[in-house]
Amino acid sequence: MKRLLVLLLASMMLFAFVACDDNTPDPPAAEEPTPTPENPDKPNPDNPDPDVPEVCVHAKLIDTSITEYFDAEKHYPKSGICASCGEEVTRDAISISTADELMTLAEDMDKENAYDLGCYTISILADIDMAGENWPSPELNGYSAPHNNKDFVINGNGHTISNLTAGDNETTEAQGFIGSMWSDVTLEINDLTLENAQITANKGNGAGPGIGGFVGNIDSSPSVKISGCSLLNSKITGGHWAGGIYGYASGYDKVNDGPVHTRINISDCTVDTVAIKGDDTSVGGVMGHAGGNKDTTITVTDTTVTGCTITTENTTSAKAGAVLGTNGVGDVTLENVKYDDGNTVSYGNTTNNDRAYGRLVFNGVGSLTIDGDSVLEETN
Repeated sequence: MKRLLVLLLASMMLFAFVACDDNTPDPPAAEEPTPTPENPDKPNPDNPDPDVPEVCVHAKLIDTSITEYFDAEKHYPKSGICASCGEEVTRDAISISTADELMTLAEDMDKENAYDLGCYTISILADIDMAGENWPSPELNGYSAPHNNKDFVINGNGHTISNLTAGDNETTEAQGFIGSMWSDVTLEINDLTLENAQITANKGNGAGPGIGGFVGNIDSSPSVKISGCSLLNSKITGGHWAGGIYGYASGYDKVNDGPVHTRINISDCTVDTVAIKGDDTSVGGVMGHAGGNKDTTITVTDTTVTGCTITTENTTSAKAGAVLGTNGVGDVTLENVKYDDGNTVSYGNTTNNDRAYGRLVFNGVGSLTIDGDSVLEETN
């Protein structure tokens, strides 16, 4: 009997051990990684897939919207079938990534092609090297373009256009990234750098030309805004007016045919290590001739001119200044404009590196205000 009790007790203990072991929870399973949502246009940055195609920028459209002003041969229609992906596209901006695309854009913008565009906002999507190209300096002439939209916006998106070459010593027309503007056209350029640009023209005469890094000549244009732009390591040579940002600006006040008040705003811009030189020329680090008409207002804020050589051969007038060469009869305001770092400013045999302006010829009309202080001195 005793033996039977021992065997029974041993069996119960073994059962209890096995039962406890079966109820012990298993160790937690390793968590499955959270799957990345499928997005064929944008690969997972943690696991890039080289086989995923880049997003199509629809650079070339096959036109499907023939209108009164455009035909199927235009280069940048507003809408059409994308030549690359076949998608039907209506675009808000023209996308530019190569030198060829930029040259085509310049040709289509020019008055000679009557603004062969369906969209007036341009977006630069990459750094572009223009070496070997002869930049045509497009003229935006609203008088000869019968379109509803004349408001150009160029967004550089922080990119650089390098080695832009425009004009030569024989050129008598305005030169620059935009050569000239006339008759109610507006322009906005944002966050774009021009580096190693070469802008050249003949010295011309009292009627021009104006040359500048971003715009050569501005006339009768209600609004020009240039923001966050830079001109670096470049040369601007010749012209009758020459400046790092623009050469000449004027409004329009002809009786019974106006007025057009030209307003120019330049902000957060840099002109660095640029040689600006003219013969009998108004030259300045930002602008050559600031305001050639009483209906002209120019405001420059938070802008820097550094390491520049600004020279005019004229010996009778102080037509050279670190910021502007001549202020005619327009109203100019400079706020927080820095121009005291390594510039050399000279006219004839005179060097004056410390002054923002060269010549003032108000004749009772026009003004210059620097950091809230009015400049009343008139120098011929």
